[in-house]
Amino acid sequence: MRCPQCNHTQSKKEGNDCQKCGYRFVLIPKTDPIHDYKLTQLVKQLSVNEQYPFTRAQLVWEIVRFLNKRRLMPWGCLIILGGLASGVALTALFHLANNAGHSFFWGILSVVLGIFAYSHIRKRINGNALNKQDYITAKKLVQRYQEQHEIKGLVEGKAFASQEDTVPLDLAGIAPEAILVLERDDWVDALVLGRFHMQHKVAVVSRTGYPRQMFAALPGFVQAHPSISVLVLHDASRASVLHAKKLAGDPRWAFAATHLRYLGLTEESFTDVSAPLCWLNAKDELTISREPLKEYQAGKRFPLDFFRPLQLQSLMATALVSSGVLLLSSLLVSSTAEAGISVDVSGDFG
Repeated sequence: MRCPQCNHTQSKKEGNDCQKCGYRFVLIPKTDPIHDYKLTQLVKQLSVNEQYPFTRAQLVWEIVRFLNKRRLMPWGCLIILGGLASGVALTALFHLANNAGHSFFWGILSVVLGIFAYSHIRKRINGNALNKQDYITAKKLVQRYQEQHEIKGLVEGKAFASQEDTVPLDLAGIAPEAILVLERDDWVDALVLGRFHMQHKVAVVSRTGYPRQMFAALPGFVQAHPSISVLVLHDASRASVLHAKKLAGDPRWAFAATHLRYLGLTEESFTDVSAPLCWLNAKDELTISREPLKEYQAGKRFPLDFFRPLQLQSLMATALVSSGVLLLSSLLVSSTAEAGISVDVSGDFG
């Protein structure tokens, strides 16, 4: 076991506490698919060396991607194909030598390796290796680890919950050029603590009115700047769309009712899309499907947390500039780089 705090290495027999610095190991090799040191490396990778805060769900997906990659490494395909080629060659060799017993043995082994190679490579091509168990395992690993150690950079929608906490935006000195309304409070924490609002001159709040200090200042800005856009971003799901559309009739959002523009993915967005995407049902159970419209209509959710913070922030920045025209195509094409998923986007997104 390698200590993520002091880099000391020790065996399981030496206990669950680091012999050098006293760090408490939570994830144990041989019983857990990853260990403490690897988890901290994934956190650094996800946050780009602590530059970008991230949500719990984003960390879970990062672990899922790692488990998938470890299971389907390219060299694994080469080993299987090498074994298959060797089996075929030996089968032919023994057949020519009139050794029926050995020829039959290597022939059967070649068939088995061929079936396994076909299944293995097909999974890589289709990106269907992400599975329910990986997702369940990743959630449990994060929960167990967080019970013992703080995960630096992880946000949970509480950074500005206290009355004393203030949003780091000088409202008098920097007038937002747009208002970005997000579905969840932890998304707000990730963007604000990552200084997204400062870089893009946008006020960031959640649909619940979090942070309160920022939300309280928005009516004045909208009144002073009647042409300002209020952009609403949410997961792809019927429930999310329903909650977003309720903003127009919410008395708290009356000041922005005529300014709302929805960036979230709607049912129409998936009409001409064919891609094996990750969907979650009401019980947070994972499904990989090439029929996104069918999953959407079944009430499932395609989570924006699937994408890493840097990538998601880049997509949000593009949406702000283009009024959301490129958001769908960018998200789906990005899934190729994130999890080896092939994407066919055949619609016209401007």
